[in-house]
Amino acid sequence: MSKKVIVNLNELLQQEGLSLRELSRLTDIRHAALSELANQKRKNINFNHIERIAE
Repeated sequence: MSKKVIVNLNELLQQEGLSLRELSRLTDIRHAALSELANQKRKNINFNHIERIAE
């Protein structure tokens, strides 16, 4: 059985009043990678990215 991690990035951005571009700047993660995460388009999740977003 496969497990699925769901990242609610759009909801978190809205709560924090941030845009994807601003988050990209703050975390040094490519905007395209964040966009794929936000739109559930990524098959593999980089947990280093998740950690940087959480910080």
